[in-house]
Amino acid sequence: MSPKRSKLALAAAGVAILGFAGQAHAGAYATSSLLIDNFVINFSNPGQAAIRSFEFTSTNTASLNGVSAMPQSASCGGTLALNSCGNSPTLNALAANAPGGSVVRTDNTFLQYGPGTQTYSNSDSVIQSSQLTGNAFGRTQQIAESELQTSGTGAANAEIQSSTGFLFNFTVSGALANTMTMLFDANPFMRVALGGPNFLNGITQANLNASFTLTQELTGNQVSWAPQGNAANSCLVGVVGVVCTELNDTFSLNRNISISSPNDLSFAPGGMGAFGLSIAGLANGNWSLALNTLTSTQVRLQAVPEPGMLSLVGLSLVALGLSRRRRKVT
Repeated sequence: MSPKRSKLALAAAGVAILGFAGQAHAGAYATSSLLIDNFVINFSNPGQAAIRSFEFTSTNTASLNGVSAMPQSASCGGTLALNSCGNSPTLNALAANAPGGSVVRTDNTFLQYGPGTQTYSNSDSVIQSSQLTGNAFGRTQQIAESELQTSGTGAANAEIQSSTGFLFNFTVSGALANTMTMLFDANPFMRVALGGPNFLNGITQANLNASFTLTQELTGNQVSWAPQGNAANSCLVGVVGVVCTELNDTFSLNRNISISSPNDLSFAPGGMGAFGLSIAGLANGNWSLALNTLTSTQVRLQAVPEPGMLSLVGLSLVALGLSRRRRKVT
């Protein structure tokens, strides 16, 4: 065999060795989910409180490696007597699955698929029942989940957002001020994981937000609450004569978990927690109550070849060097 052909043969053999070599994976994972159940709103003077109108919105989005799924969104609303909402579920937006993912979330499936060895990004949310549409209580569920796996040198990105929104208006009339009481149970779950034998760098983050805002429409002044899970009263009052009191605030529904080095962290209360709020001193006039819950994840990952693969690269270079030396000798 000629020196030139020998060199080419050795190079091809080195490339073939690299091609057949197995590579370890590096993973980036994040999930955030929230279940709200037994949601009820009561008034101390129910005969003076009328629901003028309401609107529900549910939106799911997902992206993977810069490619986004078509946003899945749904809305309904109207009045107590006439609205466009369904019976069971009250409102459902289809699950969003980013193109190219190896896991496809089925609509209204709120299981965690990872962390594992898959690459995907998806989200889903549903309003299963609502007091405003004739149910005894409200129930909502939502999830966002993303996972990346790579080998060799590369990068991957995924981001999703799942939101469920509520909006309704009521009018308080009569001589006596009204007190509104809001009660519900909630079960959040969050987890982030990052690492692997060929991990180079990356970041993974899970987010959870829940907020409630009561607005006096004449002045625009507000009462807001974002449960923080502490002993302090997390209610902020900007309306004269109104008193806001936390009844229950078991754990925070507003938190972010993020890591940028190999680790595995979770926020998992392990069951339902009680939440409650009392807003006293609601005077005559129009008010609006907005409720918003959000779960989202962001992950980014870059990996390097495993050490065994780098050794094979070295062997290939040595083989090429020997070929060149043999050619000089002959």
